[in-house]
Amino acid sequence: MGFSTSGAVAVLLIAALISAGVIVPAVQSSADEVERAFNDRTNHAVAIENTDVELRNATYDAEADTFTLTAENVGTTTLTVADVDLLLDGDYVSERRTAVESRSSRTAWAPGETLTVTVERSAQPTRALVATKGGISRATGNVTVVS
Repeated sequence: MGFSTSGAVAVLLIAALISAGVIVPAVQSSADEVERAFNDRTNHAVAIENTDVELRNATYDAEADTFTLTAENVGTTTLTVADVDLLLDGDYVSERRTAVESRSSRTAWAPGETLTVTVERSAQPTRALVATKGGISRATGNVTVVS
């Protein structure tokens, strides 16, 4: 084997080592990102599985023109009141008053606690739907009228 062959092999070996030094960290970083995304997806799925809400009652007060819905957090996940949406007859309700366990200052809705949502409304709704973060929703068509 001549000098030129040995030199060429040495150059190719050094090039292979440099290439491996560049490729291995990039592949490792990609694998770490995939693992992190998989863990995030799994945690999100567990949170959704542990989220559940039951509607206790829905009433419309014709004299006061108010609709009141009461729901209980029967899951094991603490929810944020701002992440709870209300739809009446298919329309999103943005103006509403909320109270957790009769305290309007509460922003967290823990398991076992009751959320009351009150809406000023001149017409009686026939359907109400509550949706939480993660897409868990419960609906009722049973609205009681009180005077």
